[in-house]
Amino acid sequence: MRICVSRLEPVGSRAKPTAATWGIMSKTILRQRLLDARNAIPKATHQKASQAICAHLVTLSATISGPIGSYLATGSEVDLDPFHQRLWQTGRELYVPKIRSKTQMDFVALAGPDDEIIGIYGIRTSQQDNPVAAIALGAVLVPCTGFNSEGHRLGMGGELL
Repeated sequence: MRICVSRLEPVGSRAKPTAATWGIMSKTILRQRLLDARNAIPKATHQKASQAICAHLVTLSATISGPIGSYLATGSEVDLDPFHQRLWQTGRELYVPKIRSKTQMDFVALAGPDDEIIGIYGIRTSQQDNPVAAIALGAVLVPCTGFNSEGHRLGMGGELL
């Protein structure tokens, strides 16, 4: 199961680029425009939307067996920390990305907030180092900046090992 939790949008940003616009814009320019729009969301709006997303994820996660793969928000990404707290409270296993290089990452266990460190590129991660195969996770929450005209995720780069 794949879930994109990037539904934070500034008011009035519902206009969708046309296929021609997608073809003209480079990935870098498109990514920057989408990030600028997301970064313009007022903090209170961001927090309210993040809380609503977390509440929905708590309900949804009850239908998912196995450990959950998630991410620790950076910048204006959806803040999933309340969802993670709920997972720990209910005894669920949580795995988060550990960046290995500019283009490589894998998932490692995050047993609780005391397990968290600041990793490469200043990205929050776990101090654990033993990776788990993504296929072993019941679900993976993936941050995204947006989607291209074919519905492919536009993220920040890198690949999952």
